[in-house]
Amino acid sequence: KWRHNSMTSKEAKKAIQEIFLNVKGPSHLYMEQLPPLWPDAAIRDIIELRDNVKKDQFKNRNDHTIEQLIEAVRDTNVEYRT
Repeated sequence: KWRHNSMTSKEAKKAIQEIFLNVKGPSHLYMEQLPPLWPDAAIRDIIELRDNVKKDQFKNRNDHTIEQLIEAVRDTNVEYRT
């Protein structure tokens, strides 16, 4: 926990969550360590689905599920396995 003249740690956490909820498309593409043989489009789709699962959790919704994410990863892995 921290505080300074313009913000607290709680306010910072809320601001980060709001930014994440409003980002369109995958949020952390540059940091991912997914299989190098997967095409960029497949990696982007997986990351975007993962982000949507997390956004749904923040919004108390269930439009995207962890099961859908796991299935998408399995399907992509089978399709592009060496």
